[in-house]
Amino acid sequence: MQRGGRPKHSFWEEGGFQRIRENGKQVASCVKCKKIINNTAEQRLKSHRKSCIWENSDSISESEDNFNITLFKKRRNRSGSYDDNNNSDLKRGSYDEAATPSSSIQLKKEKHPYFKKFCKILRLAYEVPSEVKLSTTLLEKAHDKFTDRKVNLKEKKGTLLFCKNVAQTNGLEIIAITKTRNDTLFLKSWILGEECDYISNYLQMINESSSIALKKYYISVYAVISFINVSKNNRILDSTSASPLLSESISMWHFNCHLETVDTLIAATHDDSLEIKINRLLNAVKSTDIEEELVKRGGDTLSSVKQDAQFLYYSKLSVCLNNLPLLRQILGEGLGKFNRETTLNIFDDVFENNLKESVSVFDFLSKFITRNSGNDFNIADAIEDWFKLRLLLKNDYFLDIIDNELKKIITPQALTANFLHPLYRGSYFMKMSKYSNIVYEFLIDELDDTGLQELECFKNSKGLFAKLITKTTCSKTLWSIASEQNPNLSMLAQSLLKIPAYTIKFNQYDLGKNLPEKLVPKFTDVFYNLKFMNAN
Repeated sequence: MQRGGRPKHSFWEEGGFQRIRENGKQVASCVKCKKIINNTAEQRLKSHRKSCIWENSDSISESEDNFNITLFKKRRNRSGSYDDNNNSDLKRGSYDEAATPSSSIQLKKEKHPYFKKFCKILRLAYEVPSEVKLSTTLLEKAHDKFTDRKVNLKEKKGTLLFCKNVAQTNGLEIIAITKTRNDTLFLKSWILGEECDYISNYLQMINESSSIALKKYYISVYAVISFINVSKNNRILDSTSASPLLSESISMWHFNCHLETVDTLIAATHDDSLEIKINRLLNAVKSTDIEEELVKRGGDTLSSVKQDAQFLYYSKLSVCLNNLPLLRQILGEGLGKFNRETTLNIFDDVFENNLKESVSVFDFLSKFITRNSGNDFNIADAIEDWFKLRLLLKNDYFLDIIDNELKKIITPQALTANFLHPLYRGSYFMKMSKYSNIVYEFLIDELDDTGLQELECFKNSKGLFAKLITKTTCSKTLWSIASEQNPNLSMLAQSLLKIPAYTIKFNQYDLGKNLPEKLVPKFTDVFYNLKFMNAN
């Protein structure tokens, strides 16, 4: 009978602790790290066992192996069916299958002590398969599983996105995915030499991707979004010069990624002459009494400038713009002095306006990027934002740059999508014949007589639309309700309003690194299939 003291528990032996006495008191000694634990409560010993495992996981000692064997035997003795439950071919097969892709773990890392130790903690009896088995039998099995996988989705129409892996160092990696309103699914990936190879193979890649989408997911692709402007290169979409096999690819709607347009505009609106002026101004203020006075008055210092390469220029613009009113006050009060050129810039309205325009453009582009991170941001939303930007600008220099880029993304389909959105209805451009003619010509080509009658009702808010437009600005809701009485126009509107404004930028390390060349395609397919399957 136990008399007083701390009650005994089973984790002494199971956890690998020895009972010893120190200063007349019973304490626990860890067989793994030899640490003395004064508090011998079960929870305290369990807590130490977890931390001790991780702290000492760089090597697997002989004593640890003995401990694992002891622990394994104890667990096995508790359940006579241990071997049946954990070492069966069925169980082992499922563990092997799970270990095959292991997300982004390289095959050679599977035999690393850290990884093997982790597997031992999760399932003591499991042995990690060899690199040879992983790269042959198991990889083949995983690849076949995804190749043969078929998913019958509710939606039967989808868009095709050609995305770029910006982290790929060995050539240009293109990832094709198909997107519906609720699902994003991997189709195929390619490693090409450079962008010109992508352009020359563009239509063939569409054919391959759309064929996979139809075969595996029963999705018919009707629109393609590309990370570069393919349609302007070598008249690639000229139906008169294409082979009959590629005619279906040409008949699809083709779009450019609006995020690529943002990147282009950030670079194009970088004004070198303006940057020279702001650098001189910032350097003139740095570490002077004027800078101290600026701080007292709530101004920004040079240390406020973000050093990120992408934001450095615009951060300097913002600091200068915020400091201009304060600098004028300080100079007006005779508390500082600059050279003549810098002083003239501080009081120059043109210089200030250029700063304001540049900062406004960058703020807009930054917000555009943020909005694009939402799953529902489509071409109608993007067109609305681009026309808002044009109204903000007064500087002809910026307007010319913006207009030159917008020519590549303001397509008939994008304008029509904005017009058919109940919140936008083309309010920024339908009063301009240049754009309204494009919209109506597209609608006449796409709709039959019944559809054109439905269009007339929508345009003039008649019939069902008289009530719907006042009740909701949600395009999904409006066109879902309107589909029964206005099926033709609703079908077109729903198709247009599901087209995303952007592709996805992947930042995935080189999947083929340290792999035999023949394994790269299969391993890449398995990786991306898992990535998108888990994301949906």
